[in-house]
Amino acid sequence: EELREGVTKLKDATPAGVLLGSGTLATALDGLELIDEYKLLVHPRIAGHGPTLHQGLPATRRLELLSAQPLRSGAVALHYRRAPCWAVGPAVEAPPPGSALAACPRAATWP
Repeated sequence: EELREGVTKLKDATPAGVLLGSGTLATALDGLELIDEYKLLVHPRIAGHGPTLHQGLPATRRLELLSAQPLRSGAVALHYRRAPCWAVGPAVEAPPPGSALAACPRAATWP
């Protein structure tokens, strides 16, 4: 609850947004549904090992692509936001109780 309150205050005080680069923190914030947009940089490499992005989230996240910018290095800068409620379809798992997606009118379609 402390994390939720602190991040909510930070978001309110920073209209331009807050950018972070920690996978662990991003997963915690995503689990609390405090992330509105995602900016990812995808490099043309396959590691074959390492942590999974947002490992351990209780439900699938549906995202809407806002932009994709190929870079000279071969990487691609991607900008997504959470999909609007009406764009959410069936997922692998139901959203957590009390979440924004659980409150969605289509939440009844979750398995």
